[in-house]
Order: sequence, then C-alpha cells, then structure tokens
Amino acid sequence: MKIIGTTKKKTSMLKSIDIVLTIDEIDGLVDFLAYTKKSFVDRQADCSVKKLVKKDGSFGSEDITSYAKIVELGQEEFIYHEHYQDWLKSANGSTAQTDIVIHTTFKAEKKADDTFVWVNKQQN
Repeated sequence: MKIIGTTKKKTSMLKSIDIVLTIDEIDGLVDFLAYTKKSFVDRQADCSVKKLVKKDGSFGSEDITSYAKIVELGQEEFIYHEHYQDWLKSANGSTAQTDIVIHTTFKAEKKADDTFVWVNKQQN
C-alpha cells in the first residue's frame, strides 16, 4: 500500500491523498473502515468518561456518567481514533509500512437527568 499526501502548510489538513492499492489491499481497507465504524458506534454508545483511579494500591477505572462532572474534569469533547497498523496486526498478525489514522470527535450533550450522550462534532 502506498499513501501520498500533499499540503500547503505542514500543520494544515491534507489537500489531497493518493492511495495506490492492490485488490487484496482494497478488501483490507474496506474491512478496516467497517471495523472503525463499529468501534466508533460502540464508543458513542458508552455514555461515560473513563477515569484512571488508584484504590488500595492498585489502579482501576471509574466510569463518570454525570455531565456536570465531565465539565468539571474538562472532558466534554474528545477525539477517538483507530490505527490501520494496529487493526492489521490484531486482525492477522501482519504489519503495514504506512499507517492510516481515522479520527472522530465526540461532544457530550447534556440530558435532563444530568447524564449525557456523545454526539458527533463537525470537524473543520
């Protein structure tokens, strides 16, 4: 797989991406996109923020579901992402020379009972 991106500035979004694929690589890319969509949908359905906590000398996580608490923590928005290289390695143990990273931004939207739902935030 060969991916070529061009941009006017180093920090700006890519203006264009050229991807050169074999037929098998197209199948793999389609599978990766389907996996990524499912992963994003699953994460969106989990209406919580995971916070790392230390209890009794060991680490664990705490699910925060209160909108007021995530505002207090500054976690109203987060960017969730998946890597093609990670997916490929877990899918069949192989590696890719080039990585594709797909991002989506979720924003917490308050519900009447002070819980929240993650909504997709439009990215500029």
